[in-house]
Formats: sequence, C-alpha cells, structure tokens
Amino acid sequence: MTKKEENILNRFGNFLLQNNCSIDFLVELIELELDILNADTIPNFAKKKGKSYQGIIKTKQIKVIRGVRFVIDPD
Repeated sequence: MTKKEENILNRFGNFLLQNNCSIDFLVELIELELDILNADTIPNFAKKKGKSYQGIIKTKQIKVIRGVRFVIDPD
C-alpha cells in the first residue's frame, strides 16, 4: 500500500468513526467493496465457476480477511 493510500484509509476511517455511521451503512459499505473486488469465499467461488477448490487456490489471488479466505477476482 502506498503512503497516499494509507492516508486515504486513515482519513476515511476517522470520518466513519466521527460520524457514527450505522451498522446497516457499514454492512452495505462492506458489500459494495466485496462487489468491486468480485470477492467470494473459495468454496462459493469454485461452485459458481464449476471448478475445484484446489484449482481455484492454485490459479486465483487469495486474501485472508478476519480469518476467512477470499478469492479476489476483479476481472
């Protein structure tokens, strides 16, 4: 992550905290971000694509978020 991206993330986090955003808003924000990244859990992604779990982890970018492994496939 670049310094500029860190700055944006810090400012955005502070904005959310200072404005007491609702849980519903924050959940919608997470869903939007997952949609932008086309992120899904490995089993769900594999099922949607008709591929095996092993095939997905060998060919796609995997990121762990809060202990859950996600496929990141923005294409």
